[in-house]
Amino acid sequence: MIETKSIFSDNALFQAKASLTVKGRCEPLADVSASIVKGSEICSKDSSKANADGLFEVVLSTPDASFYEYEITVSAEKNGKKETKVIKNVLFGELWLSSGQSNMEMQNHYMNARDDMYEALSKRKIRIYLQDWMGPLGMGPEEFAKAMTTCKFGVSGWMNEFAADPEMPYEPVYDIHGVWLTCTLDEILKTERASAIGTSMILDIYNRLNKTSDKDIPVGFVNASVGGTDGEGWLPRQYAEASPEYMRLLHEHGKTYDKACWNDNSYASYNQPSGLYNLKIAPLEGVRFAGIIWYQGENNIHYDHPYEYYREIMRVYFTAYRDIFGADERFTMIASQINPFLYEEGKCGVYHISRAISDVAAEHPDNFSTVTNYDLKTVWQQGWNHPLHPSHKYDLGKRFANAALRMRYGFPGIRSAAIATSYEFRDGAAFVTFDRRGEKLDLRSSYGFRVADGRGVYYDAKAELAGDDTVKLTNEHVAQPTKCVFNCCDIDNYKSLYRGDLPVTPFSSEDYDPAVETRTWLFTGLECQNVTSFTFGDPDFYKRPTWRPEGISELCRDDAFASGDVALRLRGENGSCGAFISSYPCARLDLNRFTSLRFEISYPRQLKCSIELVCGGKDGSEYSLTRDARVYKRVAVNRDILSVDFRLPEDADEFTAKRMYLRFENVDANYPMCTVSVEKFDLV
Repeated sequence: MIETKSIFSDNALFQAKASLTVKGRCEPLADVSASIVKGSEICSKDSSKANADGLFEVVLSTPDASFYEYEITVSAEKNGKKETKVIKNVLFGELWLSSGQSNMEMQNHYMNARDDMYEALSKRKIRIYLQDWMGPLGMGPEEFAKAMTTCKFGVSGWMNEFAADPEMPYEPVYDIHGVWLTCTLDEILKTERASAIGTSMILDIYNRLNKTSDKDIPVGFVNASVGGTDGEGWLPRQYAEASPEYMRLLHEHGKTYDKACWNDNSYASYNQPSGLYNLKIAPLEGVRFAGIIWYQGENNIHYDHPYEYYREIMRVYFTAYRDIFGADERFTMIASQINPFLYEEGKCGVYHISRAISDVAAEHPDNFSTVTNYDLKTVWQQGWNHPLHPSHKYDLGKRFANAALRMRYGFPGIRSAAIATSYEFRDGAAFVTFDRRGEKLDLRSSYGFRVADGRGVYYDAKAELAGDDTVKLTNEHVAQPTKCVFNCCDIDNYKSLYRGDLPVTPFSSEDYDPAVETRTWLFTGLECQNVTSFTFGDPDFYKRPTWRPEGISELCRDDAFASGDVALRLRGENGSCGAFISSYPCARLDLNRFTSLRFEISYPRQLKCSIELVCGGKDGSEYSLTRDARVYKRVAVNRDILSVDFRLPEDADEFTAKRMYLRFENVDANYPMCTVSVEKFDLV
C-alpha cells in the first residue's frame, strides 16, 4: 500500500510555481512515479525509486495559482504489480507556515470576533493544515493529563498518531498526523483550533491579492506552534551545529545535543534543542512556503543569557527555514515583537527579545520583517491565561498580512517597523536616527522617551523631530544626555512614534539591561497605566488608575485649566482635597536618586500643600514622611500659576516609597470648597 506523508493528502494547498517533493512509503525498491493532473492533462511528472525501507521522494514542479482543484497521483510498481494513490482536491496558491509559542498558537476559539471570521473564511478558497498535537492549548485538561502519562512514540518510525509526551525525538520524526481543512461551511468550526494570527493573516492576504490580481489565488497556512516552548527547540540540528557562535552560547547556558543527556528532564525535555523541529517541522520537509510568520520569545526571557543569544537563534532559524522551505529568493520571514509583560522583575527581558529580532531584520531588509504590537488594544479573555496573551490576535494578524503583502507581493507601504540605527549625544540632546526606508517618522507624543545624565539616572524626555528619520531628545535638568531609551521597561506601551501604520521598535543606546522604570504618573493626561503584580500563581496585568482620589475627593482630567497638557483636577468639600498613587513592580515611585518633585497648580486663593510618602522599611514595616511643600507664585499669561517644590528625603538609599499622597487645603475659611488643577510634574 502506498502511504504519503500526512501533509500530502486530500484538500491540500501547495505553493504555486515552486518545487514540491512528494514523500511517502511503498514496497521497498519499487519504481515510483508522481504526477500533477488537471483533468486529462499531466502538468508535471517525475519518477524515482524507493529505498530498501520503502521510503521514496519524487520532485514535481507546481503550476501557477488558480482555483482549479488538481489531483496528485502517486504510483509504485514492482515485479509487474502496480498500485496508485490519488490525492484529490489540491489547490496551488500562496502557502505560509505559522510557528512559535502560545501567542502564535492562541486559537480562533478564544477570539471575540470568531463568528465573523468563520463566515468570511467559508466564502473563500482558503486551506488550513492542522497537525494532531497542538500542545497544552489544544487539549482539555483531562485529555492533556492522560496524554502526558500514557503515550509515547518511536523516534524513527512512521507517525500516524501522537499525543503530548515528555520524551522528545532526538532524530527528526518522519511524519506526524495532520489534516487539511477546506474552510467550507461543513468544516468551518474545525478551524477553531487554528492559530488566530495565521487565520487573520491569510484571510487578509487572500482578499487583497484576489482584489488586485487578474488571477485567482488561493491562500493557506500550516499551523505549527506549541505554547511554552524555547526558540532553540525549533532549530534543525544540522544548521545549529554549523553556527559556532550559536553553539558557544548554547553550551555556555547549559544546553547540549549530547544524546546521553537526552530526555532527562521530565516534562521540560520537550524544550530540548531541536526537539520541536524533529517532531513538528521535519514532517513538513518537501513542502515549499512563500514565507513564515513567527511569534516566540516569551520563554527565552526567563533564561539568564544576553540578547545576543536570542539573536543567534533568529539568525540560525531564518537561514535554516529559508534553505529548507523557501519557495524562491523572495522567501519572507515576519517576526512579531513580544507583548509587554513583567516576565522577571529587575530585567528588561521584553526589550532583549525585541532588539534581537530587530537586529536580524536589519541584516535582511528584503526578506525579514518585524511587526510591533505594543500599541494594540489589550483585549483579555476572562478565564484564560490572559496577562501574557492579549486576544487582539486578529488585529495583529492584519499587521502580519500587511508586512507580507508589502515584502513579498509588492504592495505599497512600510514593510517592517522602523529600527533605530545610530545615536549621537551633542549640543545638550540625544539624536536617534532610524533606518531610512519608506515614509518619514510620525511623532505623536513624548511619552516613553528617556535620557540619562552622567550618573546613569534616567529622566523623562521631551521628543521632537529633527528630520524625517531622526528624533531629538532633551530634558531641562540634563545638561548633556549620555544614554537614551524608548519603551524599554517591560510594561511600556507608549503609542508615541510611528512610521507609516506601525509604531517603531523599542530602542536603547545601551548594550545591556537599561535600568529603566516607567513613570506614567508624571503625565497628568494619562488616566491609567499598565502595572503588574509579580505573582506567578495569580498573574495580574491589568490597567490601573495613575492617580486616585483620596477620601471623598473627586478627580478627573481636564484641559480647560491646563496651560499645556491635560491637568489633573481635584475637588473636595470642607476646604480640602487629595489624591494618591501606588508603587508597582516596573512602575515604582523611584524617587531615591532625585532631590525634588516639582509641579504646577492653578488655584485662585491661598492654599496649603503637603505631601506624604508611605515608605517600606527593611524589616517589612511601613512609616510615613510628611512635609509641607514650598509654594510660590509666578505670573503666567492670563492666569496665576503656583509652582510647588517638594524636597525629597536626603537619605535616598534608606527609603522605598510605596505610596505617595498629594493633599491640598484651602486657607480661606470663608470658602468651603477646594478645587485644584495640577500639571507638569517633574523630577529634579
